[in-house]
Amino acid sequence: MNFGSKMMAFTAIPAVIFVVALISSIGALINAQSEFRHYVTTEHALETALTDMYAQGLQMGQAMRNIVLDPENPTAYQNLETAQVKFDKAVVKAQQVAKGGDFESPLTRILPLREDQRKVQEKVLALVAAKEDARTLINKEETPAWRQLRTELLKQSEEADKSSRATYDRFQQSTQSAIRWTMGLCIAAILFAVVLTLRMMSTLRTELG
Repeated sequence: MNFGSKMMAFTAIPAVIFVVALISSIGALINAQSEFRHYVTTEHALETALTDMYAQGLQMGQAMRNIVLDPENPTAYQNLETAQVKFDKAVVKAQQVAKGGDFESPLTRILPLREDQRKVQEKVLALVAAKEDARTLINKEETPAWRQLRTELLKQSEEADKSSRATYDRFQQSTQSAIRWTMGLCIAAILFAVVLTLRMMSTLRTELG
C-alpha cells in the first residue's frame, strides 16, 4: 500500500467514528423519547389521576357541608355533582393507565370505599330533602367514610410518586449515559484526527526531505 492509500485509509477512520457517534446519538434520542412517553402515559398519568381523585374528594366534602348549611343553595348541589363526575372520570383514567401493571390491584381498593362514601352522601341528601337535620350523619358517617377513602388515596399517591420518581431517574440516567457515550466517540474522533494530521505532516516532511 503506497503513501496516498495509507493516508486515505487513516483519514476515513475519524469519519467512521463520527458516523458511529451520530448513529448512537440518534438511537439514544429515540430510546429516551420512548422512555419519556412511557413515563408520561403511565406513572405520571396515574399520579395525576390519584391527585385529582383526592382533590375531588375534598370538593365533595365541602359541597356536602354547604348543602347541609344552606339546602336552598343550588350551587352547592352543582358543585357536588361536578366533583362526583370528575372523581369517577379520574378513577376510570387511573384504571386504564394501571391496567396490567403493579397498580391495577391496589386501585380496586378505592372502589368499595368510594361506594360507601356515595351511599352516605345519598343518605345525607335524603335527610336534607326531607328537611331533617343531617349534621349528625355528616359527623358520624360521611366524614369517617371520607377519611378511609382519603387514607387509601394518599397511600397509593405516595406509592405512585415513588414509582414515578424511579422511572424518571432511569430516564435521566439513560439520557446522561447516551450523552457521555456520544461525547466520548466525538472526542476520540477529534483526537484521532489531530494525531493523524500530525503524523501526515511528519511523513510529508520526511518524504520531501
